[in-house]
Amino acid sequence: IAAIPDEIKRTVYIQHASQQLKMPERLIERAVNAQRNKLNAEKQKELEREQRQTHIPTYSPEGEKATSSPSSPTISQDNIEKAGLETYVAQMIIRYGERIMCTIEDEDGQDMPLSVAEYISLSLKDDAIQLQTPACRSILEEAIENAHTPNFRAEQYFNNHPNEQIRELAFKLGTDAVELSKLYDIPTFSTPIDKGTGQGNDTDLRLDEIVPSLIASYKLNVIQQELQTIIEQMKSSEVKADKDKYRQLLLQFTQKKKLSTELAKQCGDRVVLK
Repeated sequence: IAAIPDEIKRTVYIQHASQQLKMPERLIERAVNAQRNKLNAEKQKELEREQRQTHIPTYSPEGEKATSSPSSPTISQDNIEKAGLETYVAQMIIRYGERIMCTIEDEDGQDMPLSVAEYISLSLKDDAIQLQTPACRSILEEAIENAHTPNFRAEQYFNNHPNEQIRELAFKLGTDAVELSKLYDIPTFSTPIDKGTGQGNDTDLRLDEIVPSLIASYKLNVIQQELQTIIEQMKSSEVKADKDKYRQLLLQFTQKKKLSTELAKQCGDRVVLK
């Protein structure tokens, strides 16, 4: 799984492995990320050896980051939950934002098609959460505005966006230039992507399974960070001296802890607050 270059397909294979092995997805995800970090470290060592042989100066951390493959970003264990998940959400919007994921009932009881972008927006709003970076927020907002425009394709739209930052992000997170090896098309490695088709094309992705799982993981991470912030605030001597402020924070902590537990169940893992 760690060798698969596409983040979305890795997510599907992690989910499939979780079901087959009856293990929490997050445990498998951690193992995959650890293996990816190991593979990337080996590649970096090989690059440094080649540089020494040709007398080329080693890259600075900034340079290394800039030259990393856009479709396979190197994500450290400390940052995987912070930067990684939001990047995956943005990638999902860019690649599949306009696609109809499911239907919901409107006020008149009629079925209304819901695009991937609209689902993400509604799900985040349900828990008063928003994407952290301005570029990702803009991508989500514009995908929603255009979701039902005839012939709208999110990836094409953002690849030609007038905002340079959004345009560059779309190029980095868009469809991979290199296809997944045929190794993963054999029956042994069949996944929810392959159901009913026997193929691993993007059009066969089970977006109704992948998107909710991804958004639940993202929301869980945001809520856990907020819980940690509240804990740090409650340790403050000033807050401890202010009973009203302390009670207010305690109430916030209780509410968010309950939400994090519910989200953790959706993610197939137990909340462990350090």
